[in-house]
Amino acid sequence: MPRRQVRSNEAPPLLTRNADHASTRAYDMAEFRLRARSRHMSFTYDDQIQPILSRFGLDHIARLGSMRIDWPLITALVERWRRETHTFHLPIGEMTPTLEDVCYLLGLPVDGEPITGISDDNWSGEVVEVFGEDDWDTFPPRRLPGTYHLNPEWLRRIFLPANLVGNPDVRPVLALNSPPELVTRYAQAFMLDLFGSARYFQNGLGQRPFGVKWVGEHHFGDVPRGSVAAYRRQFEKLRQGEVNWTPYEDIEDELPELCRAPNNKELFFYEGPLIWFWIVEGYTTRRVMRQFHKLQTVPPPLLTVEDHFHEIKHSGLSNDDWELVHAE
Repeated sequence: MPRRQVRSNEAPPLLTRNADHASTRAYDMAEFRLRARSRHMSFTYDDQIQPILSRFGLDHIARLGSMRIDWPLITALVERWRRETHTFHLPIGEMTPTLEDVCYLLGLPVDGEPITGISDDNWSGEVVEVFGEDDWDTFPPRRLPGTYHLNPEWLRRIFLPANLVGNPDVRPVLALNSPPELVTRYAQAFMLDLFGSARYFQNGLGQRPFGVKWVGEHHFGDVPRGSVAAYRRQFEKLRQGEVNWTPYEDIEDELPELCRAPNNKELFFYEGPLIWFWIVEGYTTRRVMRQFHKLQTVPPPLLTVEDHFHEIKHSGLSNDDWELVHAE
């Protein structure tokens, strides 16, 4: 979850283009920005785990490269997010990440049941059962596993020889022709590592999703490096002719088969809640029809997600069955 580092007392409100010079100057000087914890992957991709990654729909995202995040740009964009509409409010209209973006950029499946079920409070016990290790006592108290987090060093050590455990430059690898039980455990560790770190890319992994276009470091030449205020001004000046509303029209034949599945086209227009265990967010495409090469009419009424859903935290949760909680 991103953390915000505030250098002024509070974030300024969005300004109109008619704001006076003094207000604009104060707006520009408020240089706060988002930050997120990040770490590089420890585990190495191996062809032996590909069938398991494919079964969970993660084989394509594993082929993405490491992306350098422009936090000033993300900060300026997030300032324009409105929780009431679940869209970014820009001078040229509303925009939002869609299921089409998820499918094409990340290569993740968008078809299927909501990811939900029972949030088991015995997380450390579940991890021990999966990986067959129970030596938590060898770690300092503050690094013991808690609810929904795991010590990455403990995970690395399971797959490294004892004499290499303390070397951070050595990545766990899967031996050739490993037994199925070990391949499964390694794949599970790889998936945990994948979602707990910056993504990476390794040559020779076949088709990749469109997000690989942004692998590596990018910089906007006309924006001072690290300037949130400069990005704010860029958003203020944004005009229709500068926006590519439909960036995927000419690339579909180059994408993985998953992204070109016929039923995806209908799912991109889904209207309703997006659910992940206790998290519920509204998703409405009728406010951003230009992102689907269609005419934008007057936006429909808001898709209401009750405030109490946004107040649910995963800390201290018992064994709640979220499929039943969210059944309505």
